[in-house]
Amino acid sequence: MLTNILRRIPAPSLSHPQRAALVLVAALTLGACTPTFDWRTVVNQDGGFEVMFPAKPGLDQRSVKIAGQTLPMLVQSARVGDASFAVGVVTLPADDPGLRAAVLDALEHGLAHNIDAALQTQPVAIDTDNPSERIAGAEFVASGAVPDAHHTHRVMHARFTARATRVYEAVVVAPQEPAAEQIDQFFGSWRVF
Repeated sequence: MLTNILRRIPAPSLSHPQRAALVLVAALTLGACTPTFDWRTVVNQDGGFEVMFPAKPGLDQRSVKIAGQTLPMLVQSARVGDASFAVGVVTLPADDPGLRAAVLDALEHGLAHNIDAALQTQPVAIDTDNPSERIAGAEFVASGAVPDAHHTHRVMHARFTARATRVYEAVVVAPQEPAAEQIDQFFGSWRVF
């Protein structure tokens, strides 16, 4: 179903980073509905992260073209009611600071573009698998219209970081502002390896 949606988007209308961000937004909006929050810890070794999802998550893997390179992207997501929770990871071929920065920039701008919002981030510390280590990240909170046929309104909370050969984004999207405890539970449990 996700592939069918992406096929309907004319290739010249979106850049590859925007299409990668659209994959994440589509995955967030296509998850199965669950009436209650049933938090569970998921450790994704391939993606290099641990997080608590509010329902059983699905997994999507594809290739994205960013900064002239075709890179693998993994998106794990779950949905409860109208709120969607996801972690996306782009894996780099090597620990290349220039490419890492380009991919991070593309993911940040792609998500902002997908709700027609200006990218304004704030610094935030991201937990790692080492309890005494936190790494630099960025937080983006905005609302806007998804560029679909209905221009549906979405509120987005996202965090971004990069470490070695992985670039991460964790996102909560809903039609209205989710409860603070849901956002805190998700982001508070997110750790990168």
